[in-house]
Parts: sequence; C-alpha cells; structure tokens
Amino acid sequence: MARCKKIRRNKTRVCVGDRDSLVTLWDRDLKAPDNNSDSATQKYSDPCPIWATIGTISGKELFDGANQLVGVVTHVISSEFILRDISIARTRISFEGNYYKVLKFKDPEERHEVLVFQCSLLGPQGDAANQ
Repeated sequence: MARCKKIRRNKTRVCVGDRDSLVTLWDRDLKAPDNNSDSATQKYSDPCPIWATIGTISGKELFDGANQLVGVVTHVISSEFILRDISIARTRISFEGNYYKVLKFKDPEERHEVLVFQCSLLGPQGDAANQ
C-alpha cells in the first residue's frame, strides 16, 4: 500500500506512485586549469538514480544573506530521503537529457523521509566549468 506524506508548504501529498520520473544525481568534479589551458575542466561522476516527482514553478529568485542573487528556481524535484553527501556547489541532477543546478534542498519535516530540491534548468550541456 502506498504511503503518502503531506508536504505542508504546497498542501499536496507525495505518494510512492507519484514518483514517476527517474532522475540521476551527479557529483560535479572541477579540475584546475593546467599550464596549456586557461579554463577549468569538469566531469560528472558518481551517478545515483532515484525516483522523483518534478514540477515547474514560475521564476522564484533565491538570495543569500548578502542579497546576492543565487539563481532563479525553475523546477522543484521531490524524492525519497537518500543518505548521500549533497553539496549545493557540486550536485547536479539530470532528467531526460537536461541538467539542473541544485540551488537549495531541504528535508521539509526533518523526519528523513522526503528531500525537496529547488533547481534551476541548465540545459542539455550542463553548466560551464567556471560557474
């Protein structure tokens, strides 16, 4: 039987059957430029496929404490809680050929059942190594 968990913020329930999109979490590794190059290189490694729900939202801007624009949230991705080292600077999510930059993530009720990622769409190439 499907267990539903209510997410209070948007008054919806996330059930096991609702997680119908297979997304992949990636670690983004940056390598410093060598003497022959003036730009850093990047590679995506350590894939972690998870089932999730994906929703779009209309341009919520995120700021840090100093009123610096962090990014514009275009998608919200909800998944089951996973035990994985997630870093906003290093974690990327891929789905159907597009990459998403994680701007913020949280465990809404702090019960280690659901993770909610607020993401920005990067496109099919991911992001440049200097971002």
